[in-house]
Amino acid sequence: MDTKDGVVASRVFCALLMALIMMHNVVNASALSSDGVVQSKPFTIGIISDKPKNKIKSATPFADYMAAQLTHFGYTHGRVIVTATAEEMIQRIENGDVQLITSTLYSALYFESNSSVELSGLRWKQNSADYTSVIFTRRDSNISELEQLKGKTIVFEKPSSTSAFFLPASHLIANGISLQKLSSISQRPDPDKVGYLFIKQQLNNANELNMSIWVYHKRVEAAAFSHIDWADKSTVPKKVSESLSIISETNPFPRSLMLTSTRLGGLERLAIQQAMYSAHEQQLGLASLLSFKETTKIEPISHSAKMHIEQSRHTFSEVLALIE
Repeated sequence: MDTKDGVVASRVFCALLMALIMMHNVVNASALSSDGVVQSKPFTIGIISDKPKNKIKSATPFADYMAAQLTHFGYTHGRVIVTATAEEMIQRIENGDVQLITSTLYSALYFESNSSVELSGLRWKQNSADYTSVIFTRRDSNISELEQLKGKTIVFEKPSSTSAFFLPASHLIANGISLQKLSSISQRPDPDKVGYLFIKQQLNNANELNMSIWVYHKRVEAAAFSHIDWADKSTVPKKVSESLSIISETNPFPRSLMLTSTRLGGLERLAIQQAMYSAHEQQLGLASLLSFKETTKIEPISHSAKMHIEQSRHTFSEVLALIE
């Protein structure tokens, strides 16, 4: 794209965002009843994050768009609720405060088991619907398969991570590997088990870069995170990646899922899903999606995605037990 095209595209996008803001104001104005009393009913999207300001800013245009599509159910404007934990979000769901939730697969399965929700949409982020997790070691470690990790240690990121804990842990369990939690990096696992640590519990600055460096410097034998981070040279510098080797990779799993509250009526849930699925086909809808962390579309969950989600359900309780 040349400079002129970029300027035009930028102006078009800004115009669409301004239209969303105007739509927000119009919808709110329509909340006035005949006696002048404001009747407010927000359509609310729930998100788990430790960065509420950023999440609210990015998701509010989409919440406003959804509210505008669902005025016949009484919604007057959009709202975003951000909680730090899944337990807090579950309380919001059960109180009827949240209609739609966006989450990773791990959190989605937790919500499904503990609250009134149903998996209702596959969210495409940056033109990608899914990702895998890779398990890697040093190239010179003589470890080339999962079975050879027994008696050795793998580092995960944190208990709440889908790509850097839930998926690789599920993958190990599904392949007959028993995992043993270690209290420190100096502790060794039993010979027939793979020891694991969460780097978040060991370092203040816990991220994929430090995980790969731990393997590079032989502090642990293996680590795991998403193939997207593996390919990112800012996450795994070339000097480090050249000394590392992937020994196993999971099936592709959804990057992000949308969940609808089942406390709503069936017709309302159907209307929410239809509005989500068609949003990328409308100019205002697409603009609101793009502001939502570069979401390109939300679609029904495909058959293959359902199959992979079902695989995760089989190991979910075992993985959950690893953090208790």
